[in-house]
Amino acid sequence: MIPLRDYAKAVSVESLFSEFFFRKHEIPIPGYSAFEQLNRMGKLLLIFDGFDEMAARVDKQQMINNFWELAKVVVPGSKVILTCRTEHFPEAKEGRALLNAELQASTRGLSGETPQFEVLELEKFEDPQIREVLLLASSEEVVDRVMGNPQLLDLARRPVMTELILEALPDIEAGKPVDMSRIYFYAVRRKMERDVKAERTFTSMADKLYFLCELSWEMLSNDRMSINYREFPDRIRKLFGAVVQEEKDLDHWHYDMMGQTMLIRNSRGTIRQPIDRS
Repeated sequence: MIPLRDYAKAVSVESLFSEFFFRKHEIPIPGYSAFEQLNRMGKLLLIFDGFDEMAARVDKQQMINNFWELAKVVVPGSKVILTCRTEHFPEAKEGRALLNAELQASTRGLSGETPQFEVLELEKFEDPQIREVLLLASSEEVVDRVMGNPQLLDLARRPVMTELILEALPDIEAGKPVDMSRIYFYAVRRKMERDVKAERTFTSMADKLYFLCELSWEMLSNDRMSINYREFPDRIRKLFGAVVQEEKDLDHWHYDMMGQTMLIRNSRGTIRQPIDRS
C-alpha cells in the first residue's frame, strides 16, 4: 500500500520503491531486481493510493508522465491497483482518457505491448451503509444528527470523504455546531494536532491557525485563490516579526508552514488552499 501523496517528488518508479522498501520499511530483499521478480511471479499486490494527490502537485504533462512511470510495474503476472478520485480532473473525459492509458507521456520509452488497464468506479454508500460505518464509532443520537443534515449525508456517501466525518465525531459528540465548513474545520484541526503531538512540526497550533487565517483573508479579500511560494517569506516576516529575523529561522518557518499545514503546492510553485470539489 503506497500512499502517493508521500512520494509526489519521486522521479522514477525505481526511486519510489527504493524509498518505500529499503528506507521507510527496511524490507530485507536483496535489491530492486528481486522486487521485479516477485512482481512478475504475482507474489505482490501493489496498491498505489491517491493518484489525484500526486497529480495535484504537478502540471498536466508531468501528471501523464507519472502515470506511465507507475505503469512500468504492470507486467505479465503482476497485480496492480491505482486509486484516484475522478473529481480531481476538471473534465470527466480527460480523467477517463488518462486512466484508460490513452494519453501519452512525453518521455515514455515503453517497448513491446502496451499495458492493459480496466477502470472500475466505486459506488457511493447507501444510507444503511453510512449508518453502519458511523455506528462503529459513535452513538445512535450522533449518527441521527449527521444523517439528518443533507450536506453531510451527501458527503458521507463518498467512502473517502467519510473519514472527514469520522475525524470530526468527537466535536459532534460534544454538541458543537455541525455544518459542512465546520466538519472540514474539525477534521483539519485534529490532523494538525496529531502532527504537533507527533513532533512532525515545530510550530504550534496557534501559529498555524494565525498564519492560515491571515493568508485566507488575504486571498478572499483580493479575490486571489493562490499565492507563489516566493511570497511566503515576506508574509511570515510580517506576521511573526522578531521570531524569524534570522535567515535560518525564516527558512525553517517557511518550510514548516508549507509542509505541515493543509496548503498544496504544484510544480510551478503556486500554493493554494485545498478545496474539495466532490
